[in-house]
Amino acid sequence: MTTTDMIGQAIGFLAFALTVWGNLALTKMGNRGHVIRLVANAVWIVYSITCGAWALTANHIVFAGINILGYTRWKRLEQDGKIVRDDRA
Repeated sequence: MTTTDMIGQAIGFLAFALTVWGNLALTKMGNRGHVIRLVANAVWIVYSITCGAWALTANHIVFAGINILGYTRWKRLEQDGKIVRDDRA
């Protein structure tokens, strides 16, 4: 395995770990999960472009948009007082 291959694999595992962390954060009453998942989407996009996996690139561009939507909706509900922020999340 070349150094380039190992770097690519490391980027893939980083994206995976961020996705799991973001998913776990979304299970708590907090908005941090959307931000973590947005970072994960960015890492997945870098990974998928380096691997030439264009369907994966498109997938994570769409999911980045969904995470931005979730974040903005959460913020709006928070501002309206419909949900209470849990800073431990």
